[in-house]
Amino acid sequence: MYIQWIQFPQDLSPAHYIRTKVFIQEQNCPPEEEFDEIDKIAKHILLLDSNNTPMATARIFEDSTGQAIIGRVAVLKEYRKKGYGAIIVKEAIEQLKKEGYPNILIHAQSYASPFYQKLGFKAFGEEFMEAGIPHISMLYQCKK
Repeated sequence: MYIQWIQFPQDLSPAHYIRTKVFIQEQNCPPEEEFDEIDKIAKHILLLDSNNTPMATARIFEDSTGQAIIGRVAVLKEYRKKGYGAIIVKEAIEQLKKEGYPNILIHAQSYASPFYQKLGFKAFGEEFMEAGIPHISMLYQCKK
């Protein structure tokens, strides 16, 4: 397996394929909420197997306040529980650290907060709804 970074105008279809399966088909997120303008400014990370089959994805970007964000972390069902989600998130963290961000924000689905806690994120604030799913804000402090 290997990591690939892609960015618009490159073909985002491998990342969109994974997100369609996970967020739209499994979690019933509306497509108009899933695919947004951020896709055009974000860097997308893919984890692919040796046959170039996409297994997991995420995106990183800077919001309008200058905050580094990791979002749309998704692993196809058949590849879950194998550590691939952690690989993707760690790679995203390392990239954002290289870019010099002091901390990284993620809006985690609430049920997944223990996963992100194990990777060093700390929850803050109140739970909120996003695309009909409970979420919690979590912050990762980059160490220099």
